[in-house]
Amino acid sequence: MITTLKKYLFLSLGLKNYLKLLHKGFMFSYSAGFLKSDYIYKYHYFVKNIVEEGDHVVDLGANLGYFSKIFSGLVKSSGKVICIEPVVPFFKTLEWA
Repeated sequence: MITTLKKYLFLSLGLKNYLKLLHKGFMFSYSAGFLKSDYIYKYHYFVKNIVEEGDHVVDLGANLGYFSKIFSGLVKSSGKVICIEPVVPFFKTLEWA
C-alpha cells in the first residue's frame, strides 16, 4: 500500500516536488513527535543531547537534510552547519530546505 502511494506521488509530482514532499513530511512528523517511538529515528532525537547552541556541525552525506535541519535548529545563529551531499537532486532539495 505504502509503496503504491509513493509510486503514485512520485509519478504525479515529479522528482523535485516528491523529494520536497518527503522532506516536509519528515520535518512535520519529527516536530510533532510522531517518530519518537520508532527505533529507526532514535538518533534524530538523540542529537539534541550532544549538539548545542554555537556548535559547528558537518553533515557528510546530508541526503535530504533531515539531520541538517535538526542541527540548524540546535546550533542557532551562533553556530554553523556544513552539509555535503554529492547526489544532485538530493542536494537541490537540501538547498531548498
